[in-house]
Formats: sequence, C-alpha cells, structure tokens
Amino acid sequence: MLSRIVGLPGDSIKIKYDFCIINGIENRYRLKQKSKWIESDRNNDLYEEIFPNGKSILIYHWPDIEREEYITETIKIPDDYFFIMGDNRSNSYDSRWVGAIHRSKIIGKVIKITPAK
Repeated sequence: MLSRIVGLPGDSIKIKYDFCIINGIENRYRLKQKSKWIESDRNNDLYEEIFPNGKSILIYHWPDIEREEYITETIKIPDDYFFIMGDNRSNSYDSRWVGAIHRSKIIGKVIKITPAK
C-alpha cells in the first residue's frame, strides 16, 4: 500500500469527509480541476492540500459521496504510530479504516512521482 503520512506521533487528528484537521488547524484546500470519474458519472475533483507548514500535495475528492462515516472523532496518535491517507481520498483504504500504523510497518519513502501520460 502506498499512502502519505499526514499525522505524526503526538498529533491530534480529525477527518471531515476527505479533509484533515491536525492539532485543531484545518489544512487549506484549493480546487485545481473539476472532473468526472472515467467509469461513472461521479465527480472526482483535484485539490491542492496545503499543510500548516506550507507544504502541499495534490489529492482527489469525490464531493458527491460525502457521508457521515467519512467524519472521524478526534484521535491522538500514539508514540511510534503514524496516520496515513491515500491521495485518492474518497477511495483509499487507510488509517480512517485500519487505524494508525506502527513505525515498523513503514518500509520505504517515495522519492519521485512520475505522472502518467
């Protein structure tokens, strides 16, 4: 599984739909492109997610499937654990479903992402 670390040990994190609130601060989101999912009529919008430290990533969000189960309670991440999420937030099996991941389960680091042509 390839996911991003969005919460560190000691952080408090809450997820509202596909959007992160870390230590009480909601990440900022900028809509980059509205699009449709190829296999259906479902929207699959591309957002820039901007973390409080200024770093940003691109994520996908399906706005037409915002359901209550996509809202988590605030959790505190224990020592040696990390909260991970996939970039295709609405279709990702990640810490929202399996909980925080222990440090020993992290086996690598992405050093380059090459977009598909």
